[in-house]
Amino acid sequence: MEIMEKYTDALILHYHLNRQDALLLRHGVNIILLDGTEILCALLLSFIFDSTRETVLYIVWFSNLRVHGGGYHTKTPVSCFISYLILFLLFVFLIHTKLNLLLPGLLSVMLIWLIAPVEHPLNPLTRKEYRLNQLKLQIQLTASLFLITVLPNQYRNYTNTICITLLFSVILEYILVVYKRGTQQ
Repeated sequence: MEIMEKYTDALILHYHLNRQDALLLRHGVNIILLDGTEILCALLLSFIFDSTRETVLYIVWFSNLRVHGGGYHTKTPVSCFISYLILFLLFVFLIHTKLNLLLPGLLSVMLIWLIAPVEHPLNPLTRKEYRLNQLKLQIQLTASLFLITVLPNQYRNYTNTICITLLFSVILEYILVVYKRGTQQ
């Protein structure tokens, strides 16, 4: 972490960044470090649990849903890391149960279509950004519907992976909706 601080300081000095740009750079570096650590841990665990392909699909699908759909975010990097790992371990558990998660996946698609994108109070979207996120999300939801309903049963681990990412996403979006309602009263 200290190495990245020194590297960030060097970039700020080299490019003569103003205070706001320096803060944005530091924030971006912190996000890259946190996301990278979460992804690396998930990939390492996936080798242990023999679910590497499903994990790669999970990371790509879930990350895209979170970027465009929004949802609840924890207050600290440590709680974010712990929450991510808990969700990931729950994902691994669900994948290995061999349950058919088609119905929860379909219900999640409908709910996400209705409520997302959900704006975080600290990151409001312009009207144009909101519409663009909504469009990208609708494309991913359509692809999700196609994949989970068309892929044959022998690909259940992959369809279940998509269903789990949809379920986790709708839960995090709903938590933020409830949180926003509570703070507005």
